[in-house]
Amino acid sequence: MIARPFKEGLAAVVGCVVHGLGVSVAPWNAVKEAPGEVVSVPFGNPQIHRHVGLLQRQTSPRTTVIDRLHHHLASFSGEFGIPG
Repeated sequence: MIARPFKEGLAAVVGCVVHGLGVSVAPWNAVKEAPGEVVSVPFGNPQIHRHVGLLQRQTSPRTTVIDRLHHHLASFSGEFGIPG
């Protein structure tokens, strides 16, 4: 048997599902990159969404770029980041 490196994080979770070891609730980035034999079943009515935040160092030479990214991301959502 050939030794294979261990998968970590979401790749390990997806690998377990692919090999028939169960099911998982996983973020979309894990689902969209999963192989064809894995199916995604959205749940919740209304559909459940994950809330995320933008983190940055208190002092950063990239403040202007980060502010632009924040503005762009915020333009896709309503008050408190909840789509309107």
